[in-house]
Amino acid sequence: MTDSRPPKQTTLLVAVVLSLVGGIWMIVVAGGMGMGYGWQVAGQMPGAGGPGTWMWHSSGMGQMAGWGRYPWIGVLCGVVAAVTAGVLYARPRARVACGGIIVVASTIGLLAGMGGFVPGVLGIIGGALAMVPRMAPPS
Repeated sequence: MTDSRPPKQTTLLVAVVLSLVGGIWMIVVAGGMGMGYGWQVAGQMPGAGGPGTWMWHSSGMGQMAGWGRYPWIGVLCGVVAAVTAGVLYARPRARVACGGIIVVASTIGLLAGMGGFVPGVLGIIGGALAMVPRMAPPS
């Protein structure tokens, strides 16, 4: 038997914050990769800035993984995760559906959309927290 009541407010708020931060971070990272900035903005690897530089051409990362040319997937997944986090905050009773959407979007962004590892994991954790059933208070 499932409980349709919303989870505790703190659990829901943590889920919303993690999902929202992960979604916005995916948009920024994937959007930066799409514009050719990538890691060059942070100054970590000069010359390996993202699609369009030597490391991402012909036999580099973009061709090996198959997704190097499509950072828009990460932007799209980030938008879906961030908007769904807002819907989760506005309608806590839809937590299971919203959590599922956030987990799927974050997983796609993590695996295929150049959205980044940390933002994808934040979104997955946030979506999973949203789907947690309401806990009974300890007796």
